Amino acid sequence: MIPDSSEEMLAALDSAIGDHVDWATGWFCAALAGGGFSNADLDDDPNSADLFHQWLGRNSGSPLLEQPAFQALRSLHRETRQTGRGLARRIEAGNDVGSYEIEAFADLVKQFHAAARRLEKAFGVAASELDPLTGLHNRFAMRRELLRERERSLRNGKPCTIAIADLDHFKSINDQFGHAAGDKALQAAAEILSRNVRPFDHVFRYGGEEFLICLPDAGPNRSSAILDRIRQVLGATPIEIGLGEPLRITASFGAAMIAELTPLDATIEAADEALYRAKQDGRNRIVIHQPD
Repeated sequence: MIPDSSEEMLAALDSAIGDHVDWATGWFCAALAGGGFSNADLDDDPNSADLFHQWLGRNSGSPLLEQPAFQALRSLHRETRQTGRGLARRIEAGNDVGSYEIEAFADLVKQFHAAARRLEKAFGVAASELDPLTGLHNRFAMRRELLRERERSLRNGKPCTIAIADLDHFKSINDQFGHAAGDKALQAAAEILSRNVRPFDHVFRYGGEEFLICLPDAGPNRSSAILDRIRQVLGATPIEIGLGEPLRITASFGAAMIAELTPLDATIEAADEALYRAKQDGRNRIVIHQPD
């Protein structure tokens, strides 16, 4: 199942929340009438006409849905539907349902709606800062984080490295196997980079086949060790693209240290120049910028 883009996710989430409100309205109308619930109100199948459930399933791979707030919303949605189903069955069977039970169910419906709208707003902000293909933060979020790490580095006197990684011969992957294979290679590279940095490091989708890595508290030696670990793991990891033999990809790295008298953009430019030298020197290697 192909997940939605960020824009599609937001539009579908809005529809799903509206659908949930419509469902609750219909449920209370049936309850007041003493019966006449729809099959969706009585059915055990969670994949019935429930747009929110379908939205969750379609986008289960999104990093945003792994956040605790979305997990809590998922649980609240499940509890609301299960409670409504149980009460509907009792009403259809002619059994008594106390007013306090209806009030408790109404409170669940209101909780879900309020929580869903809050998360929809937060999701819109977060989605604008995520690269939809890799799940990494994009350049919009990158600059804010880099400025924060630069200020911290200058304040505490600890080194900080900015590195740019570029997948080698990436154009040939797209040319030979197609853009879908190229997308899988980018996704795999993003995952490898994210897994092989420290918990407080940052990895961003910089553009095309390039990734920017920020390594706080890392001078030339430590940053070289971290980047070389990434380089080796990337080169040793087969990437399945569904077209015969798995791909093997490598990357070149250029890095530069943050310095007090060097603006952030100049540091990024120095890392990019080091990357260019790594490419010129044969690729699949690391070059650390040496200031004049």
